Amino acid sequence: MRSLFLIPFMILIATGAFGAELVSKIAAVVNQEIITTYQLEQELDKMLVDRGALSQPQKEQARRQLLNRLIEESLLRQKIEEVGLRVSDEEVDDAIRDVRVQNKITEDQLKEAVREQGLSFDDYREKLRQQILRLKLVNREVQSKVDITLQDVREYFREHIDDYREPATVRLNYLMLPDTSASGGKGLDELQAEAAELYQRLQQGENFSSLVEELEQSGRAQGGELGTFKEAELTTEVRQALSELEVGSFSSPVTTAAGIMLVRVEERKSGGFRKFDEVRREIERLLQDQDRDERFRQWSKQLKETAYIDIRI
Repeated sequence: MRSLFLIPFMILIATGAFGAELVSKIAAVVNQEIITTYQLEQELDKMLVDRGALSQPQKEQARRQLLNRLIEESLLRQKIEEVGLRVSDEEVDDAIRDVRVQNKITEDQLKEAVREQGLSFDDYREKLRQQILRLKLVNREVQSKVDITLQDVREYFREHIDDYREPATVRLNYLMLPDTSASGGKGLDELQAEAAELYQRLQQGENFSSLVEELEQSGRAQGGELGTFKEAELTTEVRQALSELEVGSFSSPVTTAAGIMLVRVEERKSGGFRKFDEVRREIERLLQDQDRDERFRQWSKQLKETAYIDIRI
């Protein structure tokens, strides 16, 4: 299952715990909001369940990171209240439908998955509501300001042209005479003689696919579609055997660790560079993501700098 939640960039799900806070200490004050040590330790416990035991220095580092996250979440909640953002029940219903579609599950299966995470469905709906609020806030404060021009995209394409180089590929069929000497079967010497005979039959015009089918049915060989490969993905022996072959041609017998193989070239695609129009949208999305992330970092930094934050642990 992919996820029961929406996944906004750089924003973590708030999991605030408010029961039993009155008997815990204050970890931090964020403007008028308090973060307790109880909340912090709950978050740390959840992390330890996922990541396992940590050394004491690692645990302290994790505690600091989690406190910083809780501070950021507090600032986001306060900003949401300040600007008056709201999420309707219909928007939550739409988000739940999106989660079901993405995971290809029914409503009952979703409810069961939510229960397995220790949540009631009402709690789950509320968490989704909070996520949607944050997405709305980010869209209002950050996403709406993202601006990538066609010139930006062209410059990135020119500067990173090697990232859009496509290597030559070859699609292969094969016929393998397996080395079964370890289990008392034929060894390489016998297989080489048999492979030479098969190679001669192919040279005399016998159909490669028909030969593969015949040998598979008799249990003497394996074969069929091998796949499409970049040159670097092939073994040295196979690469050398294919170097001069045209489409439709077959190799002489090739000795491998698994046995003796004959290979037929079904298709070749020459390498080259992808065209700008093919990658324009891809680059545009990449640059938008980078711009948005940087704007979010700057916006978050400013949000912290203008807030009253008192860390007490």
